[in-house]
Amino acid sequence: MKQGLASVAACLLLAACATPTVYGPRTGPNASGFSEMRIEADRFRVSYTGGNGASPDQVADYALLRAAEITVAQGYDWYRVVEQFTQGT
Repeated sequence: MKQGLASVAACLLLAACATPTVYGPRTGPNASGFSEMRIEADRFRVSYTGGNGASPDQVADYALLRAAEITVAQGYDWYRVVEQFTQGT
């Protein structure tokens, strides 16, 4: 029984090392998170950098979520994705 619990504890510790990408602002050059840059009065470039193990779908969803947040904050009710670029490692 103790060996089984030790195995479970070891698996949990390893899983904790592979932390998922959490939605939030990018806090440094090697950190995951979103960033945006205003291009024109009503046009923004939104980027999202995923952490280790983040799927391309998750990263794209987080970028779209940030675009929606900016849209609402600017007083608009829709946005258009003009260009999309995904780069994996």
